[in-house]
Amino acid sequence: MGDSGTLAWWQTWWVIVPGLFLCLPLGLVALWFRRGTSTGLKAVVSIATVAFYVVALAVSPSDESEPASAPPAAETDRPSPTAEPTVTPTAEVPKLKGMTKQRAERKLRAAGLEPGTISHRPTAARAGTILAQGVAGGTSVAVGTEVALVVAVPFPRSPTVVGQTAGVAEARLRRAGYAVKRVYRTRTSGRNGEVIGQSPRGGVPVRKGSTVTLTVLRVVAPPPPPQPVNCTPGYSPCLPPAPDYDCAGGSGDGPAYTGPVRVTGYDPYGLDADGDGTACNW
Repeated sequence: MGDSGTLAWWQTWWVIVPGLFLCLPLGLVALWFRRGTSTGLKAVVSIATVAFYVVALAVSPSDESEPASAPPAAETDRPSPTAEPTVTPTAEVPKLKGMTKQRAERKLRAAGLEPGTISHRPTAARAGTILAQGVAGGTSVAVGTEVALVVAVPFPRSPTVVGQTAGVAEARLRRAGYAVKRVYRTRTSGRNGEVIGQSPRGGVPVRKGSTVTLTVLRVVAPPPPPQPVNCTPGYSPCLPPAPDYDCAGGSGDGPAYTGPVRVTGYDPYGLDADGDGTACNW
């Protein structure tokens, strides 16, 4: 394998061997153009060099398995940027009790809030005023939160049942949600069982469940007229029995006297001298 003095510098072994390891194609070109070297030796050296490269590539770690290189110290030490905290805007819920519905809605919107569900409650308070709110006044909530409102409405008006029979009136009131109590008033005329009064009166707002008192007429027969006691029959007014009656101021001698009286039948004392039905009327 000694170098011949007639070989070019790039055909010497001092150039071919490093060339095979550092730049295989150039090393192979120089090898195969070298004069004085057998073809068999050239083939053996070429095969051995190629085999060396194949084995080296097979045992070297792949790019995927190589650990990621650490970032430069300057980048590693640099603090990561901190995200800005998200701030939700809030609003304070105003106190709305006692306001009108319209004013309460304006107050909510002015505070950045919205009126929520509106419900109604019968009450003696002025109709249309706020009785309660879903979120207490003074509470901080997110802007745009809906606040439910409870609005006052009048009690329902009780039915007017005066003039109806007690049974019909009571059934009507109970269907409307009221309790019923009866009191009776006795008279000698009218329609028995008729409602002649109710309390509270009909047509006014009354809370459901309240008691409505009905005054019911109870008709009874009038008492018979008192029967005369110890009266002489045939005269009105009564003339108590006596041996004789004369007209007062007349010439009779009694012993009993009377003023004008109506003769209703037999005239036992003879007081109706002119027969006009009235005695002692001169």
